[in-house]
Parts: sequence; structure tokens; C-alpha cells
Amino acid sequence: MIASSRSAAYRRFYLYSALSVAVIAIAIALAILIHLALQAAGFGSRPVAGDPSRNISLAVALLAIAIPVGATHLWLILRSFGDPTERAAGVRHQYLNLWLAFALLVVLFTGQSAITAVAFQDTADVTIQLSVAIVAGVIGAIAAWWLSRTPPGSPRPRIRSGIVVMLVAMAVAAFAVANAASGLGGLIRPEPPLFQIDRLRSLPEQQVRSGLLSAGLALTVWAFGFAWQRRWPESRDRLGYALLGYGIGTVAFLIGGSFGIAGGIRYARDPAQLSAFTTAWPAIGAGVLLVATHGTLLLMDRARNGHPAVTTTRLLLAFPALVGLGMIVGGLGLAWHGIVERDVVAAQRYADDLTQGALLIAIGSAAYIPSWLGFDRRTTAESSVRRFYLFTAVCLALVGGLTSGVICLYNAITTVIGVGASPGAADSGRAALTWIAPTVALAAIFMTHLRLLLRDQRATRGAETVAPVDPLVALLEDVRAGRVSVEHAATTIRGGAA
Repeated sequence: MIASSRSAAYRRFYLYSALSVAVIAIAIALAILIHLALQAAGFGSRPVAGDPSRNISLAVALLAIAIPVGATHLWLILRSFGDPTERAAGVRHQYLNLWLAFALLVVLFTGQSAITAVAFQDTADVTIQLSVAIVAGVIGAIAAWWLSRTPPGSPRPRIRSGIVVMLVAMAVAAFAVANAASGLGGLIRPEPPLFQIDRLRSLPEQQVRSGLLSAGLALTVWAFGFAWQRRWPESRDRLGYALLGYGIGTVAFLIGGSFGIAGGIRYARDPAQLSAFTTAWPAIGAGVLLVATHGTLLLMDRARNGHPAVTTTRLLLAFPALVGLGMIVGGLGLAWHGIVERDVVAAQRYADDLTQGALLIAIGSAAYIPSWLGFDRRTTAESSVRRFYLFTAVCLALVGGLTSGVICLYNAITTVIGVGASPGAADSGRAALTWIAPTVALAAIFMTHLRLLLRDQRATRGAETVAPVDPLVALLEDVRAGRVSVEHAATTIRGGAA
């Protein structure tokens, strides 16, 4: 039975792999032919002499081999559909979902390439991207239709393919928004272009347009991926994806916001420092997109993701608390670094370090204090989210504290023995003093969270009740261990029964 099942799995793997290879070859041939048709219709650049003949020959060769191979394996697959087990086979749905995910991502990247080309050059030839996107869209539609005709035994392949599409599309959208924000900063920056060329004068405007259009395309593809798996909000993959996006967005938004405010202060003090203000815009833009999208997704799935509603609330509060705590440590370290280096740096640099450090501490505290208080009120010692948060804080503080402590001690030792950290480096004594603040702060965080973690463990252990042991089971365990003879156990059982 096991051998038969294994051979059936190998057979399915071979059939769908061969069919997939044939489909890829057919897709390449169709993209070549569509590209030639668009050029013949007057779109794009004129082909070089001899290229159409070579491309047609390549397409014919691909189709001549791929169509018979694909048709043969497709016939073998369809012939096996008489068996209900084959119709709901997980391998087939994995391959079809892979086709769909791959098609959507091909549309995304070819569309992004076309948008970038057109944004920077109005007469750009995008017929190659268009032909590839058309073929990918057709293959994706066929895969979706085939999947809808035969429901799978498990939705996991569909969920995972949708999550992969959402993950990649959101990453592209975040980078595109960051690119648009960077271009927007270039639009208001007063510095003239390096070369007096008209096209370069509008480079930031083209960057903004390209970024916004690419972000719109990526979010459209993201919506397709979301719709593909939206019926399963209880999926762990979906919850993990939402938490990943929310966490990264929280980091980008809070840290980018602190640097943006510091840059705004520098710009208000000196208009020539505009770049310090606009440099943080990409991180802020990407962070807003990630937090808004994935925070909304978490709230939509609240109490529908297989966990109590309070669990989602705890997760939403845990990330800002953890990021805020890290920002406080970073702000203390940066401010202390400015104080240590105040005699060897310019007054402007000293003021900038203190301002940035103070803002990191302020924004980190604004994120940490209310989030931690809300998190602490909504969690108990038995909460797995609380244990994970405390354990993460302890581990990060331990790693960071050990690293900064080693650097601090190393610089202190090299200062004492008079060799310096390295030739040409900053003074080792100041470097040792600089690393004292983060070392002490991380040590305090480590001890505080470790104490909370151990207290919760003691409370959980004290609340546990030991289930009473069945005397008969205990007696049988003693017999098995050799502590009681069989005759004595039989006499005990008979006496109890009497």
C-alpha cells in the first residue's frame, strides 16, 4: 500500500512537472509572437533586419516540441480524473497555485519595468513587457479557472500562494512608495541639477510618477493575492504575514519619524539643511503603508483568526512597545555619544546629536509607555504572547548588551595598555566611554524583563494543579519498574476489589 502510494506521488510529480515545463516553453513562444505582432502593427521600435525571421523560427521550434509534450501529459492527467482521489490531489493544486502566483508576479515585475521605462522616457519601447504580461495573464486565468473546477482537499497550497504574492507585491509597493517619497523630496530641494539638461531637471518628477504608478500596480496585484486566500482568516500563514508587515512598518515609521522630526528642526534652524529633513521621507512613507495595510488586516481578522480577540490586541501593542524600547536605548546611546565627543566635534554636530538622541528617547517613550501599559493590563502570566514578548526582550537585550560590553571593554583595555583600538581610529578612551551608556541600558532591560519572566513562570507553576494519580495505574507502574512483584500486586488488587 505504501509503495503504491509512493509510486502514485512520483507519477503525479512527473506529469505536472513535465506539463509545467511545456507550458513555460509555450508561453515563451507566444510572447515572442505577440511581440512580433505588436511591432508589425507599428508599436515599439522597428526590428533589425533578420530578427523577425530568427524569432519566428525560435517560436516555431518551441511550439513544435512543447505542444505535443504538453498535450500528451495533459491527456494523461485528464484521463486519471475518473478517480476522485486524483481530482483532489494536493500535488496538482500545488502546481496550479504555483502557476497562478508566478503569473501574477510576472505581471507585477513586467508592469513595473514598463512603468519605469515610460516614466523616464515617453517614447520607450515597452512591447516586450506588454507581450510577456499578456501571456502571463492568460496562464494565470487558466490556472485559476482549472482550480475553481476541482476544489482541493486542503486549502493550504492556495493560502500559501496567495501569501507569497501578497508578500512580494507589498515589498514592491513599499519600495515604490519610498522611491516616490525620495523623488518628492528632490522636487522641493533647492539644489540645481548637476548638468543643465532639460530631461534631468524633471528627474524627481519622473521618479515620483514612476513610484506612485508602480505602487498602484503592486497594490492591485496584492489585492488579487488577498482575494485568492481571503476565505481563510484563521490561517497561521496569513497571521504571520500580517505580523511581519506590521512589525517592519512599525520600525520604519517610528524610527523614520524621529529622524524626520530631527531633520525638520535642523531645516528650521538652517534652510540649507533641507536634505536632512527629506532623507527620512522614504522610511516614513513605506512605514505608513505597511502599518496601515497590515494593521487593518489584523483588525479585520480580530476574533476570526482562530485566536481570541484579545490575542490580536496584545500583538498590536507588543510591536510598538518593543520598538519603542529599542529607540530609547538608541537615543540614550546617541545622546551620550554626543556628550562624550563634544570637545572634538563642531558645535553644530554636537547639537544635532543631542537633538536626535532626545527625539529618539521622546518618540520611543511615547510608543513604549502606553503600549506596554496596555499590553500589561491585557496579559496574564499564562499568556503565550506575554511570554514571547518578554523572552524576545531578554534575548535581544542579552545579545546587544554582550556586544556593546565587549566593544566597551576592548577599547578600555587598549586604552589602558596604550596601544589604541587601531591606527587612525578615534580615541579608544572616548570609544569606551561611548559604549557605556548602551551597555548599562541593555543590562537594565535584561534584568528587568528577566525578573518579569521568572515571576510569571513562578506564578504559572504555582497555579498548576497536580492531577490525582490513579492507584491502579501507579501500582502497574511500580510492577513495570520492578519495585513491586506481580504476586504482591495481584494480592493488592484482589484486596481492593474485595
